[in-house]
Amino acid sequence: MPGAWRKALHATTDGCFIDLELQPGADRDQVPSGYNAWRGRIQARVRAPPHEGAANDALQDRLATTLRIPRANLQLVDGHTSRRKRVRVTGLTSDDVAQRFAEVLDGS
Repeated sequence: MPGAWRKALHATTDGCFIDLELQPGADRDQVPSGYNAWRGRIQARVRAPPHEGAANDALQDRLATTLRIPRANLQLVDGHTSRRKRVRVTGLTSDDVAQRFAEVLDGS
């Protein structure tokens, strides 16, 4: 995971926050899909449309799979109706999240 991406990860006592920028209605699901340096957010794509929370649900499902954690360990805390989101992760440190994102990027 490139070093600048760590600016989107914020440690907490029991996990971390991830600042994301979501592209709903994309041609494929991909988390992470890039990094927006200007906004300091990790980019994500989901096929689901931004309708009735479908894109948010798809994002959380994909994050849970990517991070290899139960979906219950993820909580969308900000950006419910925005492309810019903040997700709380419990049970993983920001270093753990960075490592798991790096594994995905290396396998791309």
